[in-house]
Amino acid sequence: MKLFKFNKTSLYLSVLIALFCSIISLLLIFFFLKVINFDVVLLGIFIFISGLLLEVIADYQKTQFRNQLENNGHFISSGLWAYSRHPNYVGEIVLWTGVSVMSFSSLSGVQYISLISPIFTYLLLVYVSGVRILEVS
Repeated sequence: MKLFKFNKTSLYLSVLIALFCSIISLLLIFFFLKVINFDVVLLGIFIFISGLLLEVIADYQKTQFRNQLENNGHFISSGLWAYSRHPNYVGEIVLWTGVSVMSFSSLSGVQYISLISPIFTYLLLVYVSGVRILEVS
């Protein structure tokens, strides 16, 4: 008897939860060492969770849409997909923005270059891999 249906979304969510727990653990250590500004970190955590939820909900809605036979060959335009053409990508960009905000108060010098992560993610998703490939198909 199979108790858990394994799919890509559950794997992705598991990895993100593990990453999030690791980040929280490190942040708690830094907080007790008084290395970071905890208000900025809390803002980053809120942004991260918002992006994660946006991405997971969008992926779930698309999976449910694709599982219905009458939707074969159609593009989803309900739920989050009514507001954005690719809300899962928006969630990914928001997620990485949250990680950047969380790390901001502990950066110094050349480490600030790591703040380009959300911009880099945006450029990859819009111009290199995600949106461009989907628009062609």
